[in-house]
Amino acid sequence: MFQKKLKNKTDDNVVAQKVNEDLIVHNMPSQKSLSGNGFLEKSGVSSSFQLLAPPSNNFKKVGLFIIIGGFIVIGVLVYLSFIFIIKPAAVKNNSVVAVVKQPTPDIATETAPVSDQSESVNVNTTTVAVVIPPVDQNLSASSSVDSVPLDALNGSTTDQILPLLDSDNDGLYDEEEAALGTNPNLADSDSDGYPDKTELDGGYNPNGPNKLSDDPVLIKYSNKDFNYDILYPKAWDLKEASVDNTVMFTAPDESIIQIAVQDNSAKVNIMSWYADAFSGATLTDNKLITNPTWDGVMSDDGLNYYLTDKKHQKIYIVSYLPIFTNRLAYPSLFKAMVNSLVLK
Repeated sequence: MFQKKLKNKTDDNVVAQKVNEDLIVHNMPSQKSLSGNGFLEKSGVSSSFQLLAPPSNNFKKVGLFIIIGGFIVIGVLVYLSFIFIIKPAAVKNNSVVAVVKQPTPDIATETAPVSDQSESVNVNTTTVAVVIPPVDQNLSASSSVDSVPLDALNGSTTDQILPLLDSDNDGLYDEEEAALGTNPNLADSDSDGYPDKTELDGGYNPNGPNKLSDDPVLIKYSNKDFNYDILYPKAWDLKEASVDNTVMFTAPDESIIQIAVQDNSAKVNIMSWYADAFSGATLTDNKLITNPTWDGVMSDDGLNYYLTDKKHQKIYIVSYLPIFTNRLAYPSLFKAMVNSLVLK
């Protein structure tokens, strides 16, 4: 009986050991378990385990490749954004609009001082060809506006410019002959043996006898404020500025011959005044013009005359402002008007 109990006890111990071994086996993940820095693997049916090498670092390598790839993709996106979005926008914002003005030969080299009021004329943002003659620093903005012919504001283009005709080849354009009352088909309208232009340049009447002042189609304008007389075609429009220091004679083609007056504050002769007003201009003898009542200087293009009286009290600026800068229909008549100017 004792032996039977001992046997039963032995059998119980075997069973308990078997159960414990099974518990150990079932608690191990896939027959491998982390122990310290290695792995244990079951050997046979016994409970002994042997240490295995750690697994490879494949997961770390894959993660590293993903991170590097992410940085590369981000860099490419930033580069493409700079090339196609940021850079074009910056170039567009920094672009400069070119404003083109139609140059005039005289104004490009000879620019008279203009007051702040005169500069206000250019407030218009439309790009147009503007011819601004040298004017008095004290002239009002309104008078400057009247004296500036703008091709664009008159709705005209270069395609609409009529050709200049000299039907009788006497040196006077037909439009000048119409203003003087001469015959555009006869070089010598009054048949006195002298061509019309020769008589006009000498101050004589090409339409009859005596002086130019005897031409019935011309009339004398007298300015009492600044004491001067000048001849102009009777058919032309006359306009005096409100400040009484600018007078404009408007031709049928809307060109303007303008007279502006300002003080000669330094009381210098015209050559000294001209050299001071146009520091970059070249003074030559052919620019100097003398007259019994005034001394003057002509601009390079012949469109401006700067005169002073013999006492050097005033400066008189006589300008030819064509409606089209490349169509001068009255050049000889303009010079004749300047020569007819008398300062009292």
